[in-house]
Amino acid sequence: MLKKMLLIGLSLTALACQTPEQTQQTNMNEPQAIQLEGQYRNRTGVKSKISCYCFQAGELVDQKGEKTYLCWEGEEEAPRSCENIRVWGEYSSKTREEDPNSPCPPGEMRYFSVQKYECY
Repeated sequence: MLKKMLLIGLSLTALACQTPEQTQQTNMNEPQAIQLEGQYRNRTGVKSKISCYCFQAGELVDQKGEKTYLCWEGEEEAPRSCENIRVWGEYSSKTREEDPNSPCPPGEMRYFSVQKYECY
């Protein structure tokens, strides 16, 4: 009986000492990509409000009629023609200082920084 109890005790101790399998953890401080979709209009090279803050730009109008300015800040270019668009990214903002040599007024603009998109 003593041998049996020792064997059970050693077995339980061995199981308790095993390291648990590591699970993939996500960083809670890491921003998650937001998804937006709606009708799209390219604004690259067009004099519009967003062009003072971003060169590769567009506008997205959602089903509620709300307009969101889009900005492609990476290497990927904004699509030229795309009736509807789905974008993933995050909101950003930029501040422009007064510059007498620029036609753009000083101010701040909030826009959606596109990381990935899909035309449909």
